[in-house]
Amino acid sequence: SSNALSQSTQYAFQATSNVNNNQTIGPGTRLAFNVVEFDTEGGYSPGSYLYTVPAGAGGIWTFGFKAFINTTPTSFRLGIYKNGALIGMGGYSSDTTETFDVVCQADPGNYFMIQGVSGGASVYMSPNHSWFYGYRLEAVNNSVGITTDLTVADLNATDIGAVLVAAADVIASTATAGTTNTSTLNASTVNGDI
Repeated sequence: SSNALSQSTQYAFQATSNVNNNQTIGPGTRLAFNVVEFDTEGGYSPGSYLYTVPAGAGGIWTFGFKAFINTTPTSFRLGIYKNGALIGMGGYSSDTTETFDVVCQADPGNYFMIQGVSGGASVYMSPNHSWFYGYRLEAVNNSVGITTDLTVADLNATDIGAVLVAAADVIASTATAGTTNTSTLNASTVNGDI
């Protein structure tokens, strides 16, 4: 479908933690995701544990986390927050709280974080136990049109009667009937529109 959505690598991040120990989480405590594993646009702050949507990256996003609950709480909830407001939270105990995600509208400048909603527990913060991630959903594009930007390392043309290259002047190459003309266009030979 031309309106389908797919996961994006154009705008994506994942952060984890090098605390390598339990972090006590209560209401309003942000999880200490202080190590950036990858961040395509530099929107994640490991000092404040926030992801801020960069300019030009607004749209529909998925945000989620994995939190290794290392105690048996009687009542404990974690949540995903947008601009300081709760937009999704886990369940009553660790087996329904450890991992989930939300899909939401995110505009440039919106910020997201993971923090305690209610109750208290210990969360083990290390790369193999807990992480926070997000990515923008992209419309699937399976077609190339007149306005599509393409990047090509080398463009080879075989059996072409004429190859036009715009540089300072337009240069035309004409093949003799019955012969093969092979031309290679690359960054050093193309300096304009073709």
